[in-house]
Amino acid sequence: MVIALWIVRVVVALVFFVIGGMKVIRRTRPGKKPGEADAAIPVPMRLLGGAEVLGALGLILPVATGIAPVLTIAAGVCLGIVMVGASILHLLHRDKLLALTLTLLVLAVFIVIGHLVWVPLV
Repeated sequence: MVIALWIVRVVVALVFFVIGGMKVIRRTRPGKKPGEADAAIPVPMRLLGGAEVLGALGLILPVATGIAPVLTIAAGVCLGIVMVGASILHLLHRDKLLALTLTLLVLAVFIVIGHLVWVPLV
């Protein structure tokens, strides 16, 4: 079970790191030209991207370093909350990314339950 948790943690962290990093680094929205009126990425979206990057680091670093490994559970809970909001948003907009957000939500819940029940962190 430890290996399964590590694999899921690394995959989820990579997905959040890449998606969050794109939200932080990109200058314009996908499909928009820099001169258009609504081309810039809004500040709340950039802040959400920063939170996703920090959450990705929070899934890996505490357990890898052994410093406050309980923070991995906190990061999993927080990323799960973000995915609940994202799922509602994608559901309202009838977006194709609903399956990805629900998958990430299930994996975040798996990480949290895995560390609370199967492999408790010290």
